[in-house]
Amino acid sequence: MRSGIALLCLLVAACTLYSPGNGDAVVVKSPNDSREFRYIELPNKLKLLLISDPDAQRAAASLDVHVGYRQDPENFAGLSHFLEHMLFLGTRGYPEPDGWSHFVSQHGGSHNAYTSFEHTNYFFSIGQEFLDPALDRFVDFFVAPLFNQDYVQRELKAVEAEYRARIDDEARRMLDAMREVFNPAHPLSKLSGGNLQTLDKPGIRNQLLDFHRQWYGSERMSLAIVGPQSLDELQAMAVPRFKKVPSKNTVFQAIQVPLLQEQVLQEQVPQEQVLQGQSTAAAGLLAVQTKKPLRELQISFEMPDLREHSDSKALHYIGNVLGHEGPGSLHAALKGAGLIESLSVGTSLNFTGGSLYQIKISLGDKGLQSIDKIVAALFHTVEKLSQELEQAPEKALARFDEQRQLSELHFRYYTAPSSLSSASAASANLHYYEPRDVIYGDYRTAHFDAPLIQKLLQRMVPQNMLLVLASNELPSAFSPDRRSQWYNSNYRFGAAPAGWQAQWQLARQGAIPAGIAAVEMPAANRFIPQSFALYDSPTPGSKVPLRQQQVPGFEAWYMVDDEFEVPRADISIAFLSKAISGRPRHRVLAHLYALALGEQLQQSIYPAYLAGMSASFYPTLRGFTLKFGGYNDALPALVDEVISTLTNVSVDEQRFGELVAELERGWARDMQALPYQRLGQVVSSILYPQQSDRPALIQALRTVRYDDLAQFNREFWPGSYQLIIAHGNINTELQTQIKTSLDALPRCQCSRDQISPPTVTHLPAGTRVESLAIAHPDHALLAYFQAPDNRIESVAGSMLTAAILEPRLFAQLRTRQQLGYIVNTGYMAVFDWPGINVVLQSPRHTALALNAAVEAYLASFLADGVDAAVFEHHRNALVARLREDDPNLHRRSARLWRALMLNQDFEYRSALATAMQAMSFDDWQVFARKLLNSQQRRALQLHSIQ
Repeated sequence: MRSGIALLCLLVAACTLYSPGNGDAVVVKSPNDSREFRYIELPNKLKLLLISDPDAQRAAASLDVHVGYRQDPENFAGLSHFLEHMLFLGTRGYPEPDGWSHFVSQHGGSHNAYTSFEHTNYFFSIGQEFLDPALDRFVDFFVAPLFNQDYVQRELKAVEAEYRARIDDEARRMLDAMREVFNPAHPLSKLSGGNLQTLDKPGIRNQLLDFHRQWYGSERMSLAIVGPQSLDELQAMAVPRFKKVPSKNTVFQAIQVPLLQEQVLQEQVPQEQVLQGQSTAAAGLLAVQTKKPLRELQISFEMPDLREHSDSKALHYIGNVLGHEGPGSLHAALKGAGLIESLSVGTSLNFTGGSLYQIKISLGDKGLQSIDKIVAALFHTVEKLSQELEQAPEKALARFDEQRQLSELHFRYYTAPSSLSSASAASANLHYYEPRDVIYGDYRTAHFDAPLIQKLLQRMVPQNMLLVLASNELPSAFSPDRRSQWYNSNYRFGAAPAGWQAQWQLARQGAIPAGIAAVEMPAANRFIPQSFALYDSPTPGSKVPLRQQQVPGFEAWYMVDDEFEVPRADISIAFLSKAISGRPRHRVLAHLYALALGEQLQQSIYPAYLAGMSASFYPTLRGFTLKFGGYNDALPALVDEVISTLTNVSVDEQRFGELVAELERGWARDMQALPYQRLGQVVSSILYPQQSDRPALIQALRTVRYDDLAQFNREFWPGSYQLIIAHGNINTELQTQIKTSLDALPRCQCSRDQISPPTVTHLPAGTRVESLAIAHPDHALLAYFQAPDNRIESVAGSMLTAAILEPRLFAQLRTRQQLGYIVNTGYMAVFDWPGINVVLQSPRHTALALNAAVEAYLASFLADGVDAAVFEHHRNALVARLREDDPNLHRRSARLWRALMLNQDFEYRSALATAMQAMSFDDWQVFARKLLNSQQRRALQLHSIQ
């Protein structure tokens, strides 16, 4: 055993390490972070962060332009998003419109971009040895884009298809209604993504050129590059190229106008308030009629721009109380009254000049009739928090110190994300933090600023609130009387009822809402770990777990992993049983059981979540899976608490009925997913006979009664087989606790072989075609091609075929033919059976037309093929990815668990890489024909119909 780091050290900044740069800045990093950093500001003011990661298997880069749809011209809404699309379609140095995507994909990478209110972020990953030529192509986007006229009209159709594909997305429909009640002088009131109506106008290409010339200046850009190369090598790749990005000297002013319009409606405000000279502003209430079964309440408060105060984490301090789910919390009080299903708190939008702070609530069965009480309970909690700051400052400071302790703890044992995620996050953070805090800034909690917290709480009053109620069951008083322009959202907007506002004012002064339990401030967190000792592996160098226990009904695998040197562990437990069959009724009861257990444990284990722990319990095709993760010092208590409850699930009859209704609404929403997503659900139910589709589940759900849950409990556990893998910083105490806790549960006297694996539908030769009616204006196609067998060579062949086909099919059907915005191709495993799928969704072409286009391309693909060099590029890239080491403890845990559940060797990935490397070009061509040729394949096609 190696000694850990004292807890006291975690709380002081001196414990963080610094990586010197070239004199421009130093970057604070975690002692657990082996990467090296260098920050440079180029002569053209472009911010550059270099990250040398010796363990990186792939390189990545992300460039964030501090410009978004806020800057869209008044008559060209969505121009910034359209420019993002066009930037990928050729540059002066690399004019081929598909050149970038082909280059990235055949060298083992991926790429994408997004446009938000004030940012446009471009990012890619690639095999490490190809970073230099990739950067040569990437920089050209920002120096010499072509904005080829031949592709302007084609890509406008892609933007329109993207808009149409999400026309029924409820979040977008809600935002569309909100835009119409925001202050019209605020840029957030604009349409974000654009469509043909806003963009297909004379002069659109000139608008693109003007926008790029005006806003895509180097002083608005931040670039992060991650790779295994040294800092000097990364600098040599980046600086000569990106110093050529021109400066535009653009001025970026803070937004001065308020986002929420003050509703001066004196007749809606209590008369005594007016007579006393108080504010006559009223809370705005926006009621939006949804298409899907939804009951959502959003409570938003406009806040100032807090970037200068980021190290106080003032809003995080407030959110820790308002969003707490432990005993005595606002969440517990509202859920106990049957008013809500869930509650979350956070900043929904940051912009230069302000922010929007939001409480999002999923309403329970009684919630729609009790909006006034829910909001009153929120204001009561806000007042309780304010009173604690004033009357018990020592308690408030202790609460802050606990949050700071947890933040420093999480930073001390920081796990670096993937190269791509690291680059994307860092490029965005460079706009918000000083370079030294580009990593640490999200964790930095330097000082307790009680006056600032009070100032923010003072803004959480009815007069500064926008209340959004979104449901398909709006109360008659809030029946819509208007429709939004872009997403056809039916809504009503006005002042909240005067009686409600009077109640809220009283609650904001400390009154407890009738029928709701008093809210208490959170207690001290009992799950904060105290010991951080690290344990040595008894088998140094081994990366596979060992089976240490096996008796009838029980099998345990353990692996002490000292490679990552973090005091964490992951535990996965499968409860496999014949009691869960393919019958929809069994599936329904399993889902209800998991919901009931989660609710029963929610309050007691929520503090564990805050302390960096996790526990999840969910149904699978053969039973349930229970997973734990986090600091191993605190895991024994969490494991015991959860496992001791597994067979003691109890829920009263009323709450059981509410869970049934909640589950049905969720499955009904699933059925209204985007057409291509809905087809994916149906394909899963066809390929896994045990996995019933939503209509069958809903039908079975309606027949379930209260007593059935207890009967399911009695039947399931005695026949269950326990399969465990614990991986990470494991000691004897944790192993003993797992075994002791599980021994208290009933289990079968059987072997794992007696629990059958999931059944996979083996398609016959030919093409099975099915249609599904979907109420959406778009059409969709999903084509699944099943490999002839599940040998490792077929897995390798399927993965290679998907990788080679994906960029070519996208270029032909999406870029050139513009059949739709959604064109996806990927490897698809059904349990251990390989295959690939092709997915398309289009606003203009029927599923039959989409299918004809796919078949035509596949025929030409098989006839013309690709040359051997392209095949080798893709094969080598995939082999390199398969041979990548696990980047962190959690990813390794997931891989080991998947291998165990699929009955694969733990070194299966290495064996797959060997099989793929051995596959010749001729071997692959033969396999691809068997997989895709219309005369040989085993395929399933699903078409949407309206």
